[in-house]
Amino acid sequence: MSVPDGLAQIRSTFWNPERSPTVTCATCTAPVDGYAVCFQCRTQYETSVQLADNVVPISYAVKGSQAMSDLYQYKDLRASHDHRVRAQDRIFGAFYASMSDHLACIAGLSARPIIVATVPSTGGRTTAHPLDEVRRMFGGWDQALLTFMGPHALSRDQRRQLQPSWFQVQGEVRGRHVLLIDDTWVSGVHVQSCAGALKQAGATNVTAVTFGRYLDPAFPPPRNYLASHRLRTFDPEICPLTGTAH
Repeated sequence: MSVPDGLAQIRSTFWNPERSPTVTCATCTAPVDGYAVCFQCRTQYETSVQLADNVVPISYAVKGSQAMSDLYQYKDLRASHDHRVRAQDRIFGAFYASMSDHLACIAGLSARPIIVATVPSTGGRTTAHPLDEVRRMFGGWDQALLTFMGPHALSRDQRRQLQPSWFQVQGEVRGRHVLLIDDTWVSGVHVQSCAGALKQAGATNVTAVTFGRYLDPAFPPPRNYLASHRLRTFDPEICPLTGTAH
């Protein structure tokens, strides 16, 4: 009798990001067509903002895929309760499976003690955010709270700007290694703005872990990558830091 695969739904939904020089961005794992880093990351490096020391996406989330649908629906109050719960089960299942195997790899990036934080909503959400569930996963760890203090309605241009001053840090992060968790990396602006705020507050290291790295096939690098790389099933043994199994 065969043993059921407890990760079956996760394996068929998510896709481990690739870590490969000149194929994917050394920072965020986006396809790059021969460059070291993607355009968005290169632009952010040219600013004076102190950015995350490491960016660790758990999965690719291709536009139109189930993974991308989950990343929308898991927090969307307009979605049915059942759809939200199923999306949350898959997302948190993939995150938990990956972190169970590789949190020690992240902790090894710095000798500093880890403190956990999540990126807050910038859309004026008044109800509890599902990322609170992730905070509960780390219930025994020290935690910091980030609060969004920026404009209630962000323009398209504002959404592209690094703005550490829009995020307030509560909790002592000085001299700590912050594990900064968010759901979706599109441009990385909000995550990197939070990283900048944490660095300004004295954090020594910031490792940004995101559930999904968004890929849009409308742009040439993702389109070319998706055309030449077979869709892989999710394997939690693949380290999100190195892209190799261990």
